[in-house]
Amino acid sequence: MSTPYWYKIVLVTRASVAEETTFRGYAIERIQELSGSRPIAGIVSLAVFTAAHLSYWGVVPLIGVAAAGAVLTLLYMWRRDLISNIIGHFTIDAAQLLF
Repeated sequence: MSTPYWYKIVLVTRASVAEETTFRGYAIERIQELSGSRPIAGIVSLAVFTAAHLSYWGVVPLIGVAAAGAVLTLLYMWRRDLISNIIGHFTIDAAQLLF
C-alpha cells in the first residue's frame, strides 16, 4: 500500500517487457531450435516462467500465473508478435497491481 504509484507502473512495465522477451521471445525460439518441436518449446518455457514466480508469489498464486502464462505462450506461438504479448502481460499485471 505504501509503494508509490509511479514505482508500481515501473515494476509492471519492467516485468512485462523483460519476462515476455525472456520467456517467449527468446526461450521459445531457442528451445524450438534445439529440440525441433514447437510444443516442447512452449511447455518448457511455460514451466520455467511459472517456476520463476514461485519464490515471489508462493504456491497458490501459481495457478493464475500458469493460466496467464499459458494464454501468453499460446498467443506468442500463434502470432509470433512480442509487442502484443508485452501489452497483454502489462494489462494482466496492471489490472492486479495498479487498480
